[in-house]
Amino acid sequence: MSYFYGFQFQNIEREMRRQLQLEEEGADDLIQTYTSLQQEVESKTKRLKKLVTKFKAAKQEIADLSGEYAQEREELEVTLEQLIRFL
Repeated sequence: MSYFYGFQFQNIEREMRRQLQLEEEGADDLIQTYTSLQQEVESKTKRLKKLVTKFKAAKQEIADLSGEYAQEREELEVTLEQLIRFL
């Protein structure tokens, strides 16, 4: 039980941090003024590249976690089958 609540708390905390970071990044865009269109394009291209990198990292993390959960589930199924045979 405590593992579940700890895991749930970690998810909530991670989501709150992510939301705060997004708000801070968005505020930077609102404050930013550009002297030329070229400067604006360069700035937004740089930000886009940074966000694409974050997206790819998050996507990889999801894939890694999915693999770990699948493996853990398989192990639990094997354990369950062994316990059923034991009974």
